[in-house]
Amino acid sequence: MIHDIKPRGSRVIIKVCKKEEKTMGGLYLPTDSEKYFLKGSILAVSSECSDLCVGTTVYFYPESGREIDSEILLIKEEDIWGTK
Repeated sequence: MIHDIKPRGSRVIIKVCKKEEKTMGGLYLPTDSEKYFLKGSILAVSSECSDLCVGTTVYFYPESGREIDSEILLIKEEDIWGTK
């Protein structure tokens, strides 16, 4: 179903990555770390987003965009704060 949706305007569809609850060394991460940035992977890009492509890892605020499905968001390109 999600793959049938094509974003319009300068929007992208993102799958939110699961948050790590503890580090590789076994330290637990605080739950308030979620209020800063979330990480996700782009599933679909509108034709107006010139510098983003499917599969790119992006960082954005938790309040950005609209939820389409569990862990799937539709957000504006301008709400993406960084890429990896």
